[in-house]
Amino acid sequence: MKSELLKILACPDCHTKLVWSDASPSCPKCRQLFPVVRGIPILFSKYSNHIQLEGDNYYGSETTGTRLRKRVPSFLTRTPSTFIKPAKHEVAYNKYVLGAPDSALLLNLGSGSERTGTKERPPGKGTIINLDIFPHSGANVVADGHYLPFEDGTFDGVFMVAVLEHVYNPFEVTREAARVLKPGGFVLVASPFIYPIHSSPSDYFRYTDDGLRQLFPGFREIECVAHGLPTRGLIEFMKAYIAAFTDNRYLAYALSHIVAYLLYPLKYLDWYLQKKERARNVCSSFYYVGSKEPSDQAFKNKEGKTGI
Repeated sequence: MKSELLKILACPDCHTKLVWSDASPSCPKCRQLFPVVRGIPILFSKYSNHIQLEGDNYYGSETTGTRLRKRVPSFLTRTPSTFIKPAKHEVAYNKYVLGAPDSALLLNLGSGSERTGTKERPPGKGTIINLDIFPHSGANVVADGHYLPFEDGTFDGVFMVAVLEHVYNPFEVTREAARVLKPGGFVLVASPFIYPIHSSPSDYFRYTDDGLRQLFPGFREIECVAHGLPTRGLIEFMKAYIAAFTDNRYLAYALSHIVAYLLYPLKYLDWYLQKKERARNVCSSFYYVGSKEPSDQAFKNKEGKTGI
């Protein structure tokens, strides 16, 4: 993984290939020196102070990595899945990410502290670079999705699962994702539509299928469908609704758990609803898969003079 990073890392502002000195990367053009925390390069743009502060305030101290955010024990947050199986976005993930060619280099943009997907990519099946705004143990690079620290045309695929609702300028993030994609590379995005607020650390937007399409001009659409069906959204809202009756964090979790276990059998109604056209109007989430057209020039200009 370290050797792969050495080949592809670039300045998040000018996109010049970084050089390494004394185990720290620097930009030979901008003269910026970037820190390394617990072996993870911290490559924030000079315009990303607020993103860096969001990560520090929510998760802990970037400098030491020791003041980590206190989490609720996992047994208090684990509730029955509200997806009918196999969930469509998981099928897409298995097909495009886990099924990518052996030589593929993929970017998990907004990886969080846990792996995304239903199973780990098998050894020898390409490389996944995990990028997030805080140096979690599973992160390979810490950076701002609005200013990606990679050269143009680096990746064979970029995937963002439950990420775009948390960025303040989704058009900028998808423009950057397109910039670092090779021509013909794929993007896979899953985002909520009708779903409660879930700050981690911020929650800005919701997307219809048409909304996701607008984020990727210059792409050839492969798939764009609902993957969170209506009953799933209803159950999630009922969990949030009952939790709203108390400001006590642990009591709220307990109440939402009760509702989750009482209502989760209703999710099987989605087997019927997935065949109905009007179910799209009240689904909880959509996913989009697209391929970057080889002739695409829409994302070359960071200021958006072409493209969006």
